[in-house]
This record gives sequence, C-alpha cells and structure tokens, in this order.
Amino acid sequence: QSTFHAGHGLSQLNLTADSDNTITFNTEIFDLGGDFASNTFTAPLTGKYVLLTKVLIAQLDHDACDNYKLKIVSSNRNYSTFYDTQAIWESQSEFYTFRMEVVADMDASDTAHVVFRQAGGGDESCDVYGTQDHQHFFSGCMVA
Repeated sequence: QSTFHAGHGLSQLNLTADSDNTITFNTEIFDLGGDFASNTFTAPLTGKYVLLTKVLIAQLDHDACDNYKLKIVSSNRNYSTFYDTQAIWESQSEFYTFRMEVVADMDASDTAHVVFRQAGGGDESCDVYGTQDHQHFFSGCMVA
C-alpha cells in the first residue's frame, strides 16, 4: 500500500509574491512503495488517495497582501484553501500554520505536490523556515 510522509528541513526565504511557490519536502520520514521524490508524490495505481499537508509560514505581509492560498496540485485537478488574512488579523502576524487535506482521485502515474501562493500584492517576505520538528509536512496514502 503506497504511503508516504515527508518533512521540510531547509528554509525557503522570500517566496515570490503573486506566484505559485512549490514547497520543498526534502526529508522522507517514510515512503512505503518508493513513490515520493523531489517534492512530488507519484500515484503507483489508479485510486483514491488521502493527501495531507501543513506548512508554517513566517513574515506574512498583512498590510499589502489580500489573501494566501495553500494548494495541492495534482495531474487531474488542483485543490486549494483560501485565507483572507486581512479579515482574520488586525495586524501583522509573525507565523501562521496553513493546513489542507483532500481525498484525491488519481490515475496511475499522476503526480501531486504542494504550492503556497501570496496573492493580491505585497512584497516577497514570506518564509518557510527549515525545521525537523514536523512544523511542515506532506503525507498521503492510498485508501481505495
């Protein structure tokens, strides 16, 4: 049964504003089936896969940016969560944890990876700090 869990151990600083930034997951905790490599999960068989991610973002630009998206981008479709941070906070937040989970319909050889996007302006100040304490992860498994 294909199952993986990868962590984020190296910092990604100054993510590009108004662009999809692929989040790097360079630390494999486990990878049953050998289906995870280079930040990307590749489905070995056609089926349904539970995909989960959590990314802690630092240096959010509250004043200039309208919203943020965390996405799981797959070959069949993109899944995203939308955060209107100006409505959430009255001032700049140092850190915020973005989370997402989905049951994805994937065909054999379809791929999936995680993307973070700062939209609506702002500078290139968002960071993903490197850590080994599971503040960031991408994981999944085949369920059907």
